[in-house]
Amino acid sequence: MAEINHEHIDLTAAEISTIWTEYQSDTLAIIGSKYFLTHIEDPDIRKMFEKSLAIEEQNVQQLEMFFKKAGHPIPQGFTEKDVNLNTPKLFTDKLCLDYLLNATVISLVTYSAALASAERDDVIAFYSENLKTAQDTHKEAKCLAKEKGVYIRTPQIPIPKQVTFVNKESFLSGWLNRRTLIGTEITNLVFNAKRNALGQSIITGFSQVAQSKEVRKYFERGREIAQKHMEVFISILHEDYLSEGSLLTTSGVTESKDPPILG
Repeated sequence: MAEINHEHIDLTAAEISTIWTEYQSDTLAIIGSKYFLTHIEDPDIRKMFEKSLAIEEQNVQQLEMFFKKAGHPIPQGFTEKDVNLNTPKLFTDKLCLDYLLNATVISLVTYSAALASAERDDVIAFYSENLKTAQDTHKEAKCLAKEKGVYIRTPQIPIPKQVTFVNKESFLSGWLNRRTLIGTEITNLVFNAKRNALGQSIITGFSQVAQSKEVRKYFERGREIAQKHMEVFISILHEDYLSEGSLLTTSGVTESKDPPILG
């Protein structure tokens, strides 16, 4: 069977859009990792970010190759001109680790979606490898988060004594006639409580260093939205006497007022 020359097969709309998005994401991740590495002191967390940076830089090289072979202009991504590595530390090491763990979760989702829409063999291979790498990084980051006391487990539920079935369609309208939460609902509530807790911390840091009054107000509004969402998710869990599985991490923001991201 003759080997397929991928250079003669045009990238599909789905492939070019996922590659473009990945390029923006990775170039942003690179300057973020470099900024974090400037300040991270914990050797274990530092090692995780060094590994992530190497993966991100390798990805960017491969993505640029895709663009060049397709005759597509290389997008304007993020560069070191967009970050000031000399500003004081804005986030604690543990908050940086929590951020990295969350980033691996996003990677698992985006790489899966990109792989599903890929058609050309070399693009399929690229996202397959990235998905495998994201899985490994996620497991490492999660183990390290447990060791460092950052990771909080999802609440447990009682083991049923017998198999039961849903007999009424009204079961699906559980929010109108409150019933006990089921496992998938608890999972999603906890996941979103965690995401908003982290988001609130990151936004707090950005609002603190924002030089523009208008931008600062924008971040502050985002922080309030994250707080309201978190309160809703947690209140629903508390109604069933479940822990929220999240932790406020705003204490992981330092007192720095110098913006690391240049606008």
